Amino acid sequence: MPVFNYFLSYIVGFLIFFLVGVLILGISGLKQYYHDLFFIPKLGYMLFSQNYPPLSFQFFYPYYLPFLIVFSNILFIAYALLKRELKNIASYLFIFLLGLSYFISIFARADLRFISYDISNINFFLWPLFVSTFMVMDFTIQKSKIITQKILVFFILLVQILPFFNYKNFVLKNFQIKNIINFINLPKYSDSFWLSKEQQNVVNFIKNNTSKNDYIYVFNDESLYYYLTQRNNPTKYYLAILTEPTVTQRSVIDRLKKYRPKYIVYHSSYWSNKIDEIPQSARLYMINSWLLKNYRHSTKIGSTTLLF
Repeated sequence: MPVFNYFLSYIVGFLIFFLVGVLILGISGLKQYYHDLFFIPKLGYMLFSQNYPPLSFQFFYPYYLPFLIVFSNILFIAYALLKRELKNIASYLFIFLLGLSYFISIFARADLRFISYDISNINFFLWPLFVSTFMVMDFTIQKSKIITQKILVFFILLVQILPFFNYKNFVLKNFQIKNIINFINLPKYSDSFWLSKEQQNVVNFIKNNTSKNDYIYVFNDESLYYYLTQRNNPTKYYLAILTEPTVTQRSVIDRLKKYRPKYIVYHSSYWSNKIDEIPQSARLYMINSWLLKNYRHSTKIGSTTLLF
């Protein structure tokens, strides 16, 4: 079979399931935000919410990629079987099972909220690119086909599996099929099922004391509050860490003046409120000074301080 046909079949299969994921994204987004057709910006709240658990990224398509990768491999294997290219089935079936085991390992993990572990997910999302690249090599360099296949398996093991594979979660019983089922099903259970009591109280307080036209500003990097409360962010930054440069801090202050937030989520011990051991108030001293000058009242919900 020509190289192009193999490569094309894999790409087409991947695109089909990618589009299905995007379609699910669109349907679920419109279902939840039927009153607001511009629901896509709200995905930013989840994208930049550092402690938002992966299984609740229902509307953010990259978390569908493991499914797309698995199904696109199934489609390619079926296509190769129909074309009676049986001599290559064993190697691709092995690669598929390897990817599937890694996929199961990812869903068994509970520590994906930390960015160091999220790197493993990024690597896994690049898996189709690696497979496609070596697939082309496999069929263009026929004389070294066996060597190329060995390189492919070794490369996947070295770059993706060994550094990040959580074998304990894969072997032990803490992996549950219901987690995947809950992730796929629409609608899933509440977005707030994983919140601490304090965080839920903060969300309820903001919802009860603001309208959907009001603004809030999250100063402590818990940007998940923008999404969970469905309140507007007066700035274009969802993580306070991104506002560190002086020029950027000034632009944030200008936005805060123009679109004055009703509440400021100022501090929370639940989130460390420190980045590289530097307090947020010291790192973002200009914004912090403006907030303390213009918001003289405060209330506490557990360890969380809100300014108003």
